[in-house]
Amino acid sequence: MRRQALSITWTPGIKPEEAQAMISTVQETLGLLRRSLGPPGQFDPLPSVRVFGAWMIPAVPQGSAYWGIEWYVQQSLNVTRQFLIGSRYLSVISMEPWQNQDPHFDLALTDLSLIDDSLDDEPEVLGVAKAGMASVVSTHLLLRIREPHKRLPALRHAVAHYFGRMAGVPRRRGRSDVVTYNDKLLCTNTCAMRPLSSAEEAVIYAQQQSRAGVLFCEPCQLDLIALLTGFHYGLN
Repeated sequence: MRRQALSITWTPGIKPEEAQAMISTVQETLGLLRRSLGPPGQFDPLPSVRVFGAWMIPAVPQGSAYWGIEWYVQQSLNVTRQFLIGSRYLSVISMEPWQNQDPHFDLALTDLSLIDDSLDDEPEVLGVAKAGMASVVSTHLLLRIREPHKRLPALRHAVAHYFGRMAGVPRRRGRSDVVTYNDKLLCTNTCAMRPLSSAEEAVIYAQQQSRAGVLFCEPCQLDLIALLTGFHYGLN
C-alpha cells in the first residue's frame, strides 16, 4: 500500500521541548536519507511530514469517535486506566477513517505509561510499533533520567528507533549484523536500531552515537531508503 506522508501527534501532557525533540529527530532522519538520493528535487520518495500535535476536531462533539487525540487514549487504556495498551493504540490508529482515505504513517508521542502486550510479561516500554503503519513512543520511563541534558538525547534515540521500527528496519536480507530480539529484527551496529529495552540504554546509546556522529548505520540507512521508496510507490 502506498504511504507518502507521516503524521506526527502527541498527547496533551507532552512538553514543548519533547515535541520539538521528536520533530527534529524525524527531520534529521529524513535529511540523512536524502543525502543518498541524488540532487535535491530530482528524486524524493520520502514521506512528507504533517505535524498535528495534540489535535482535536472542534466541530466534532467531545466523546464522539475520533474527536481528538484524547479519544485514542481513552480507547487504549487498561482496566485500571493506568497504562496505555500498545496493541490497542496501534489498532485505533490503523482503523481510523483517514487511513482508508489517505494511507499514511503515524508517529505518536505520549507522556503516559505504555505496556507492550505482545510480550508475555507485558512490560512497560519506551515504545511499540506496527511495521508499515505506526509507532508510539512514551516519555514515562525517561522520567527516571533526572538530567535534562541526558533525557532529551535519550528521547531522540527512542524516536529514531521507533521511526525505524515503523518502517520495518532492519531487514534480514543480505545482512550479517541483524539479530532477533523479542521476535523482532534489530541491528548490532552503533545505530538507532540496536535492541532498546530501558531508559538507561537509551542514554548510553545516545551518548555513544553522538560521539561517533552516527544516527543510523549505513546498512540501516539503505534499508530505510529501500523500504520508504517501496511504500512511496506502493510496492510493499
